[in-house]
Amino acid sequence: MNRPGQPPRQVDGCIRYFPSPQVAPGQPVLFFFHGDRVEPGGLADGSWRQQMAQAQRIEQRSGMPTISVARPGVYGSTVLNHRYQRRTHEEVAVVSAAIDQIKARYGLDRISLAGQSGGGYLALAMVVSGRTDIDAVAASGAPAAVRARASHLRSNPASDISTGQDWRNVYDPMDHIADARPDARRKVYLIANRHDQRIPYASVLAFVNAATRGKLPVVLLDGATGGGRQHHNHSRLSQRVIRWHRMGLGEQEIARKVAEGAE
Repeated sequence: MNRPGQPPRQVDGCIRYFPSPQVAPGQPVLFFFHGDRVEPGGLADGSWRQQMAQAQRIEQRSGMPTISVARPGVYGSTVLNHRYQRRTHEEVAVVSAAIDQIKARYGLDRISLAGQSGGGYLALAMVVSGRTDIDAVAASGAPAAVRARASHLRSNPASDISTGQDWRNVYDPMDHIADARPDARRKVYLIANRHDQRIPYASVLAFVNAATRGKLPVVLLDGATGGGRQHHNHSRLSQRVIRWHRMGLGEQEIARKVAEGAE
Protein backbone atom coordinates (compact mmCIF):
# COMPACT_ATOMS: atom_id res chain seq x y z
CA MET A 1 0.00 0.00 0.00
CA ASN A 2 1.30 3.47 -0.84
CA ARG A 3 1.97 6.11 1.72
CA PRO A 4 -0.93 8.63 1.59
CA GLY A 5 -0.10 11.70 -0.43
CA GLN A 6 2.65 9.99 -2.42
CA PRO A 7 2.35 8.93 -6.09
CA PRO A 8 0.53 5.58 -6.30
CA ARG A 9 1.98 2.48 -7.88
CA GLN A 10 1.75 2.37 -11.66
CA VAL A 11 -1.87 2.12 -12.72
CA ASP A 12 -3.79 2.24 -15.97
CA GLY A 13 -6.16 5.17 -16.22
CA CYS A 14 -6.42 8.90 -15.97
CA ILE A 15 -7.82 11.75 -13.92
CA ARG A 16 -9.94 14.17 -15.92
CA TYR A 17 -10.05 17.85 -15.03
CA PHE A 18 -11.80 20.96 -16.29
CA PRO A 19 -9.96 24.33 -16.24
CA SER A 20 -11.81 27.62 -16.23
CA PRO A 21 -10.89 30.25 -18.86
CA GLN A 22 -8.46 32.20 -16.67
CA VAL A 23 -6.19 29.30 -15.69
CA ALA A 24 -2.70 30.27 -16.83
CA PRO A 25 0.91 29.51 -15.90
CA GLY A 26 2.06 31.14 -12.68
CA GLN A 27 -1.43 32.28 -11.62
CA PRO A 28 -2.96 31.40 -8.23
CA VAL A 29 -5.40 28.56 -8.88
CA LEU A 30 -8.24 26.91 -6.98
CA PHE A 31 -8.62 23.14 -7.24
CA PHE A 32 -12.24 22.13 -6.62
CA PHE A 33 -13.41 18.62 -5.68
CA HIS A 34 -17.06 17.64 -6.07
CA GLY A 35 -18.98 15.45 -3.63
CA ASP A 36 -19.81 11.76 -3.92
CA ARG A 37 -21.66 10.65 -7.04
CA VAL A 38 -23.31 7.38 -6.02
CA GLU A 39 -27.03 8.24 -6.02
CA PRO A 40 -29.35 7.96 -9.05
CA GLY A 41 -28.98 11.03 -11.26
CA GLY A 42 -25.71 11.99 -9.62
CA LEU A 43 -23.87 12.15 -12.95
CA ALA A 44 -26.53 14.02 -14.91
CA ASP A 45 -24.10 16.95 -15.35
CA GLY A 46 -21.30 14.79 -16.70
CA SER A 47 -20.76 16.17 -20.20
CA TRP A 48 -17.57 18.05 -21.06
CA ARG A 49 -19.59 21.19 -21.84
CA GLN A 50 -21.43 21.07 -18.51
CA GLN A 51 -18.29 20.48 -16.50
CA MET A 52 -16.41 23.31 -18.23
CA ALA A 53 -19.35 25.63 -17.53
CA GLN A 54 -19.30 24.50 -13.92
CA ALA A 55 -15.59 25.37 -13.63
CA GLN A 56 -16.35 28.85 -14.97
CA ARG A 57 -19.13 29.33 -12.40
CA ILE A 58 -16.79 28.27 -9.60
CA GLU A 59 -14.23 30.78 -10.87
CA GLN A 60 -16.85 33.53 -10.68
CA ARG A 61 -17.86 32.61 -7.12
CA SER A 62 -14.37 32.08 -5.77
CA GLY A 63 -12.64 34.91 -7.59
CA MET A 64 -9.88 32.50 -8.63
CA PRO A 65 -9.01 30.65 -11.82
CA THR A 66 -10.37 27.17 -11.15
CA ILE A 67 -9.52 23.60 -12.03
CA SER A 68 -12.44 21.31 -11.26
CA VAL A 69 -11.10 17.80 -10.72
CA ALA A 70 -13.18 14.72 -11.52
CA ARG A 71 -12.60 12.29 -8.69
CA PRO A 72 -11.44 8.75 -9.54
CA GLY A 73 -14.22 6.73 -11.15
CA VAL A 74 -16.56 9.53 -12.28
CA TYR A 75 -16.88 12.21 -15.00
CA GLY A 76 -14.38 10.40 -17.20
CA SER A 77 -11.74 9.75 -14.53
CA THR A 78 -10.77 6.12 -14.11
CA VAL A 79 -8.20 4.33 -11.87
CA LEU A 80 -10.58 3.44 -9.00
CA ASN A 81 -14.18 2.34 -8.44
CA HIS A 82 -15.85 5.44 -7.01
CA ARG A 83 -18.64 3.59 -5.25
CA TYR A 84 -16.36 1.27 -3.29
CA GLN A 85 -12.89 2.85 -3.27
CA ARG A 86 -13.47 6.42 -2.17
CA ARG A 87 -12.15 7.50 1.27
CA THR A 88 -9.23 5.13 0.83
CA HIS A 89 -5.45 5.51 0.95
CA GLU A 90 -5.51 4.85 -2.80
CA GLU A 91 -7.92 7.69 -3.57
CA VAL A 92 -5.85 10.17 -1.59
CA ALA A 93 -2.64 9.07 -3.30
CA VAL A 94 -4.15 9.16 -6.80
CA VAL A 95 -5.60 12.65 -6.33
CA SER A 96 -2.38 14.03 -4.84
CA ALA A 97 -0.38 12.66 -7.76
CA ALA A 98 -2.89 14.17 -10.20
CA ILE A 99 -2.49 17.59 -8.55
CA ASP A 100 1.28 17.32 -9.00
CA GLN A 101 0.92 16.54 -12.70
CA ILE A 102 -1.61 19.31 -13.32
CA LYS A 103 0.61 21.80 -11.48
CA ALA A 104 3.58 20.78 -13.64
CA ARG A 105 1.55 21.18 -16.83
CA TYR A 106 0.46 24.73 -15.95
CA GLY A 107 3.58 25.84 -14.09
CA LEU A 108 1.72 26.39 -10.82
CA ASP A 109 3.28 26.97 -7.42
CA ARG A 110 1.06 27.30 -4.36
CA ILE A 111 -2.61 26.42 -4.69
CA SER A 112 -5.96 26.66 -2.90
CA LEU A 113 -8.43 23.81 -2.44
CA ALA A 114 -12.18 23.67 -1.95
CA GLY A 115 -14.61 20.79 -1.86
CA GLN A 116 -18.03 19.59 -0.77
CA SER A 117 -18.72 16.38 1.18
CA GLY A 118 -16.34 13.71 -0.14
CA GLY A 119 -14.59 16.46 -2.08
CA GLY A 120 -14.10 18.41 1.13
CA TYR A 121 -12.67 15.24 2.63
CA LEU A 122 -10.08 15.13 -0.17
CA ALA A 123 -9.19 18.80 0.34
CA LEU A 124 -8.50 18.14 4.04
CA ALA A 125 -6.66 14.91 3.19
CA MET A 126 -4.24 16.88 1.03
CA VAL A 127 -3.31 18.96 4.09
CA VAL A 128 -2.84 16.09 6.53
CA SER A 129 -1.01 13.94 3.96
CA GLY A 130 1.86 16.41 4.16
CA ARG A 131 1.56 18.67 1.10
CA THR A 132 3.47 21.92 1.47
CA ASP A 133 1.98 23.92 -1.43
CA ILE A 134 -1.45 24.86 -0.05
CA ASP A 135 -2.46 28.45 0.71
CA ALA A 136 -6.10 27.92 1.71
CA VAL A 137 -8.64 25.14 2.11
CA ALA A 138 -12.42 25.46 2.36
CA ALA A 139 -14.11 22.13 3.06
CA SER A 140 -17.90 21.95 3.45
CA GLY A 141 -19.94 19.00 4.70
CA ALA A 142 -16.74 16.97 4.88
CA PRO A 143 -16.41 13.58 6.61
CA ALA A 144 -13.20 14.75 8.25
CA ALA A 145 -13.42 12.06 10.93
CA VAL A 146 -14.55 9.01 8.97
CA ARG A 147 -14.63 6.49 11.81
CA ALA A 148 -16.21 8.94 14.27
CA ARG A 149 -18.91 9.77 11.73
CA ALA A 150 -19.67 6.08 11.18
CA SER A 151 -19.86 5.45 14.94
CA HIS A 152 -22.37 8.26 15.40
CA LEU A 153 -24.57 6.90 12.62
CA ARG A 154 -24.27 3.19 13.39
CA SER A 155 -23.26 1.28 16.50
CA ASN A 156 -19.80 -0.34 16.33
CA PRO A 157 -19.44 -0.46 12.54
CA ALA A 158 -17.01 -3.16 11.42
CA SER A 159 -16.23 -1.28 8.20
CA ASP A 160 -16.83 2.08 6.57
CA ILE A 161 -20.59 2.50 6.35
CA SER A 162 -20.39 4.41 3.05
CA THR A 163 -18.21 2.00 1.07
CA GLY A 164 -17.97 -1.25 3.02
CA GLN A 165 -14.18 -0.90 3.02
CA ASP A 166 -12.22 -2.55 5.81
CA TRP A 167 -10.97 0.10 8.21
CA ARG A 168 -7.38 -0.77 7.30
CA ASN A 169 -8.04 0.52 3.78
CA VAL A 170 -9.79 3.71 4.89
CA TYR A 171 -7.84 6.95 4.98
CA ASP A 172 -9.23 8.88 7.95
CA PRO A 173 -7.92 12.48 8.02
CA MET A 174 -8.28 12.61 11.80
CA ASP A 175 -5.72 9.79 12.11
CA HIS A 176 -3.13 11.70 10.08
CA ILE A 177 -3.19 15.15 11.65
CA ALA A 178 0.38 14.68 12.89
CA ASP A 179 1.51 14.32 9.25
CA ALA A 180 0.43 17.87 8.37
CA ARG A 181 3.43 20.12 7.79
CA PRO A 182 3.52 23.40 9.76
CA ASP A 183 2.81 26.34 7.43
CA ALA A 184 2.07 29.82 8.74
CA ARG A 185 0.76 30.90 5.31
CA ARG A 186 -1.89 28.17 5.13
CA LYS A 187 -5.51 28.66 6.28
CA VAL A 188 -7.91 25.75 6.73
CA TYR A 189 -11.65 26.47 6.93
CA LEU A 190 -14.04 23.68 7.90
CA ILE A 191 -17.65 24.61 7.05
CA ALA A 192 -20.36 22.77 8.99
CA ASN A 193 -24.11 22.82 9.43
CA ARG A 194 -25.11 21.68 12.91
CA HIS A 195 -28.23 20.08 11.41
CA ASP A 196 -26.38 18.16 8.69
CA GLN A 197 -28.01 14.72 8.50
CA ARG A 198 -25.05 13.11 6.75
CA ILE A 199 -22.21 14.51 8.84
CA PRO A 200 -23.03 14.43 12.57
CA TYR A 201 -21.84 17.63 14.22
CA ALA A 202 -20.15 15.59 16.96
CA SER A 203 -17.83 14.06 14.35
CA VAL A 204 -16.92 17.55 13.11
CA LEU A 205 -16.01 18.58 16.65
CA ALA A 206 -13.98 15.38 17.04
CA PHE A 207 -11.80 16.42 14.10
CA VAL A 208 -11.48 20.04 15.21
CA ASN A 209 -10.52 19.02 18.75
CA ALA A 210 -7.97 16.53 17.44
CA ALA A 211 -6.55 19.20 15.13
CA THR A 212 -6.21 21.58 18.07
CA ARG A 213 -4.35 18.96 20.09
CA GLY A 214 -2.17 18.25 17.07
CA LYS A 215 -1.38 21.94 16.57
CA LEU A 216 -3.06 22.05 13.17
CA PRO A 217 -4.90 25.39 12.99
CA VAL A 218 -8.47 24.91 11.70
CA VAL A 219 -11.14 27.61 11.50
CA LEU A 220 -14.53 26.04 12.25
CA LEU A 221 -17.36 27.84 10.46
CA ASP A 222 -20.34 26.04 11.98
CA GLY A 223 -23.03 28.62 11.34
CA ALA A 224 -23.99 27.34 7.90
CA THR A 225 -27.73 27.18 7.27
CA GLY A 226 -29.87 25.74 4.50
CA GLY A 227 -28.01 23.15 2.47
CA GLY A 228 -31.06 21.35 1.10
CA ARG A 229 -33.34 18.83 2.72
CA GLN A 230 -30.48 17.15 4.56
CA HIS A 231 -28.75 20.44 5.44
CA HIS A 232 -25.65 19.04 3.79
CA ASN A 233 -24.85 20.76 0.49
CA HIS A 234 -22.77 23.90 0.93
CA SER A 235 -20.65 23.54 -2.17
CA ARG A 236 -21.12 27.15 -3.25
CA LEU A 237 -20.32 28.35 0.24
CA SER A 238 -16.93 26.63 0.14
CA GLN A 239 -16.16 28.60 -3.02
CA ARG A 240 -17.33 31.87 -1.46
CA VAL A 241 -15.15 31.31 1.59
CA ILE A 242 -12.11 31.12 -0.68
CA ARG A 243 -13.13 34.46 -2.22
CA TRP A 244 -13.57 36.10 1.19
CA HIS A 245 -10.24 34.74 2.36
CA ARG A 246 -8.46 36.17 -0.67
CA MET A 247 -10.21 39.50 -0.11
CA GLY A 248 -8.49 39.65 3.27
CA LEU A 249 -11.59 39.25 5.43
CA GLY A 250 -10.89 38.11 8.98
CA GLU A 251 -12.21 34.93 10.57
CA GLN A 252 -15.03 36.70 12.41
CA GLU A 253 -16.22 38.51 9.30
CA ILE A 254 -16.19 35.29 7.29
CA ALA A 255 -18.08 33.51 10.08
CA ARG A 256 -20.67 36.29 10.07
CA LYS A 257 -21.21 35.95 6.32
CA VAL A 258 -21.56 32.18 6.65
CA ALA A 259 -24.16 32.59 9.42
CA GLU A 260 -26.07 35.10 7.30
CA GLY A 261 -26.46 32.50 4.60
CA ALA A 262 -24.39 34.46 2.08
CA GLU A 263 -23.95 31.66 -0.47
